[in-house]
Amino acid sequence: MKKRLVWIAAIVILVLLVTRSFFNHVDNVEKEREWYIQQLDFDFSGVIDTIIPPGRVLFHVTNGILNRDRERHLHEKLRYNGMLDLFLYQPNDQVELIIPHSDQLRSGDSVYVNTDQRIVKILRGEKLLVEVDLIESMRGRPF
Repeated sequence: MKKRLVWIAAIVILVLLVTRSFFNHVDNVEKEREWYIQQLDFDFSGVIDTIIPPGRVLFHVTNGILNRDRERHLHEKLRYNGMLDLFLYQPNDQVELIIPHSDQLRSGDSVYVNTDQRIVKILRGEKLLVEVDLIESMRGRPF
C-alpha cells in the first residue's frame, strides 16, 4: 500500500513539474516577443504599394530610418523563439508586414510604425483605418 502511494505521489509531482515547465516556457516565449519589439527601436512612416491577401502589405519608407540589419542582429540573442521577423525585406526598398484586416486598405494609404508604443497605424488622409499591436504582425518559427 505504501509503495502505491509513493508511486502516485511521484507521478503527481512529475505531472505538476512538467505542466509548470510548459507554462513557464510559454510565458518566456511571449516575453521574448515583447523584448524583441522593444529592442528594434523603429519609428518611421511609409506608403503602401501593394496589398497581398490575406494580410500581407508591401510598403516603402518615406520618413524616418528603418535599419534592416537590426532584426538580423537580434536573432542571435533569441533563447525561446527559434526565429522572429517583424518585417520581410523585399527588392526595390519594399518592406512586407502582416496586417490583420488588410481588406480595408489600398495602395497609397500611409503606414506609421512605432516599436516603443508597439503599434502600427494605417491612415487614409487623416482617418485612422487600422491600428494593430506589433505582436500580432510578427512571424515566428519555433526552431
